[in-house]
Parts: sequence; C-alpha cells; structure tokens
Amino acid sequence: MIEKNGAANLLAGRNAPGSLARAFDALALSLRSQEQLLLAASTDLCVTNRALRLLSACNQTLIRATAEDVLLTQICQLIVTVGAYPFAWIGLADDMAEGKMRPYMSAGVEGDRLQELCCVWGNEADAASHLTAMPDGPVVVPTTAVRSAPAWQQAAAARGYQAVATFPLNYASHPLGVLAIYADNPDAFGVPELNLLQEMADDVAFGVATLRTAAERQQLEAKTERLTAQLQQAQRMESIGLLAGGIAHDFNNVLVPILAYAELGSMSLAPGTPARDKFEKIYAAAERAAALTRQILAVSRRQVLQIATIHPNEVIAELNKMLCRLIREDITVNLVLTPDVAPINADRTQIEQVILNLMVNARDALPNGGTLTVETANVELDAAYAATHRDVEPGQY
Repeated sequence: MIEKNGAANLLAGRNAPGSLARAFDALALSLRSQEQLLLAASTDLCVTNRALRLLSACNQTLIRATAEDVLLTQICQLIVTVGAYPFAWIGLADDMAEGKMRPYMSAGVEGDRLQELCCVWGNEADAASHLTAMPDGPVVVPTTAVRSAPAWQQAAAARGYQAVATFPLNYASHPLGVLAIYADNPDAFGVPELNLLQEMADDVAFGVATLRTAAERQQLEAKTERLTAQLQQAQRMESIGLLAGGIAHDFNNVLVPILAYAELGSMSLAPGTPARDKFEKIYAAAERAAALTRQILAVSRRQVLQIATIHPNEVIAELNKMLCRLIREDITVNLVLTPDVAPINADRTQIEQVILNLMVNARDALPNGGTLTVETANVELDAAYAATHRDVEPGQY
C-alpha cells in the first residue's frame, strides 16, 4: 500500500513541473534575501569595527595629548586615516563670529576650500542654508547637486561627498565647538556609527577641557611664582631699606657737628679769606652729604618727602660744578636751559639725584667721549603720548 502511494506521488510530481520550478524560485529568492542580509550585516559590522578602531585610536591620542592644537590636528588626521572618511574639520566656539564656526583644525582638504566652510551652532532657522550643529546630538545631512539646494550642499556634492555629519563638542553642558565629518557613501552614518562617533566627540571635548584646565593651572602657578618672587624681592628690599635707613640716620648724626663747626668756623673769619673759603667748601660738601642721607631715609620710608616749589634751571646750575667732576674730560657738558621754564612741585633732593643718575648713565653710554646736553623746556604731552607711556596724564609738563 505504501509503495503504491509513493509511486503515485512520484508520478504526480512528474506530472507537475510548474510547482517544482516555483519551489526552486522561492528557495533562490530566499537565499538571495539572506545573502543580502548577511552582506548588509557584514558591512555594518565592518563600519562598526572601523568606528571602534577610530574611537580607540582617538582615546590613545587623548591620553598622550599635551597641547590643544596638536590634539585637534591629530584627531582630524585619525578620522581621515583610521576612520576612512575623506574630510573632517573641527571648529571652536571661542572663535565663533556672527554665530558661525569655521575650521580651526582639519584633515583631508587644504587651501581655499577651508575658507568657504562654516557651521551654524544650534540655529534651526539657518539649517536650510547652512551646515548646522545642534547641542543635543549629531546632525546628518545628505548632499545634493540640485540647483535648489543650498550652496554648501552643492559644493560638497561637487567634491564627491554624499553626506555630512556634525557632532557637538560639549563639556559640562558648555559648548566648546563642533566636529564635522564628510562621507563619500550615501548610506554612511548609521545609528551605531553615529553613537560611536558622538562618543568620540564627547571624549575629544573632555580632552580639550582637561588641557585648558591644565593650561590655566600652569598659568596660575606661574603667576603665583612671579608674585611670590616679587614679594620676596620686596621683603629683601624692605630689609635693605631698613638697614640703609639706620646707617643714614647714624651718618646724619655725624654730619650735624660737622655742619655746625663748619658754619661757626666760617662765621669767625672775615669774608674772602682763604680759611673761610675752605670752611664754606666743607659746609657745602657736608650739606650735600646730608641731602643724600635725607634721600636714603626717604627711600627707606623713614623720612617724609619735602615737597616744595623749585626751579629746574636753578637746580641744574647748582649741580653744574659737581657734574664737571662726575663727567670725564673727553665729554663736554652743554647746558641748554630755557629761561621761562615753569617751576615744579617736587622734593629737591630727589630731583638732584634723578639728574645725577641720568648724567652718569649718559657718561657710561659715551665710552669714546662726546657731547652731553642737559636741556630744560616746557612741553605738552597729548593723549597719544599718554596712551603709550604708563602713568602719564595729558597736560603741560
């Protein structure tokens, strides 16, 4: 009975060739569908593995990074070499002008093309006409050569780019910049790929923020070191000033009897006698020494400045004899004193010391001799001069 049924079925199959052909077609279609699915899965797997390798390479670069510019350059280069994307660039929010970020570092394209690129940050109204980056996640835009498309899309399509993805560089909810990646495959930037690339962008943002924090800390430490050195120098100068003030005070006590006896000696002699002339020279020398001690005491904050109205021409004329002894014989001192020069309010001793210091510096600047001119004049310093000289107010001087 079974053999009869099998033979009957076989005979029926031979009599129905159309059914068998349809079965083979269905099987072939199923196999092709599965092959396509396997190919798509394999492609997705390759893209994911490539994105993972890119993420790993970027993290290794972040670990070794010491400078922001170098880091961003290396990240763009890795996107092109490891990620196999034709073009990538990074724009920084610090350089944003008129709401647009332009390439700060890039890889894949050089020259004038970079000047044509820009990205609008978080402005959906401009998304139709500009490449846009949103703060809450990546944005993928396909390129097209249609004339009605925005100019940037047509330019990208003309260079062979099929899609563009922008990734925000955020750190602690603060936008640091944008990462733009261009692809030559219209099916690029699937969901797994976008997630990995956004993770890479987040890591880059963290690295940039870390480097900036480190740079700020180094600047703060350097500033602290400078301030500490200045404080130590001020403390040393204060100690030296106190020491100099004490010595000047004791020296001034020694000068008091010299001045007194020189004055008494000159008063006891008739005018014009050689002895009186010597006493007067002793008194003048002691008076200059006393003025010097007053200046040292003023520097050490132990002497109040004696501000008075003085005439610069008179001060220079009185210093002229001393200047001749300070200046070498191969240097000629030329005094050009304006008769109507205005008087000034200052401490006479300090003005004398300033003039002496200027003369000594000028002398040292003339090793081969020459002419040294001391000139007084009334001048007016304008706002342009004051802008380039610290602590100077415009006006008459």
